[in-house]
Amino acid sequence: MRHANRRRRIRTSAWILGLVLSVTASVAPAAEKAPDDPKVAVTILGIHATNEEKPHVDPALQAITKELKQYKFNCFRLVAKETRPVPLGKAWELAMIEDYARRVVPQEISKERIKMEIAWIQYVKDKDGKRKPHVRDRMVMAIGKGKYLLAGVKTKTGALIGAVAVK
Repeated sequence: MRHANRRRRIRTSAWILGLVLSVTASVAPAAEKAPDDPKVAVTILGIHATNEEKPHVDPALQAITKELKQYKFNCFRLVAKETRPVPLGKAWELAMIEDYARRVVPQEISKERIKMEIAWIQYVKDKDGKRKPHVRDRMVMAIGKGKYLLAGVKTKTGALIGAVAVK
């Protein structure tokens, strides 16, 4: 009788183990094949705009020269540039000059446009001397794929223009 109970327990344990392994095996491939969160390829350019005796446009900015003419400056220098895949709903921030950063959060993807939250962040020291982010300007815009959206803020030495493009 002892041996019969023991065999029954072993068979039951083996059956449960087999069931667990088959469920795990059927679920694991599905989890591996789950699609990644949709991502948007975002490019941010940081442009320092000033007025100087000799006009100058950084050669890396030739693609947006027409858009830069709307600003009342004659000198445009590239100070930051990066492209990164950003998941929907996740923030990405690119540091620029004078304690400024450009923050983007992709929100919706359509065939021709990407809806994004775009913000200027300025890092300021609090009373304890710790750097804290302060949102200077925030907007939600739909940007056409392959087009740049430009917006600027005044700085101590001119202006900082942030150009954002999506693919």
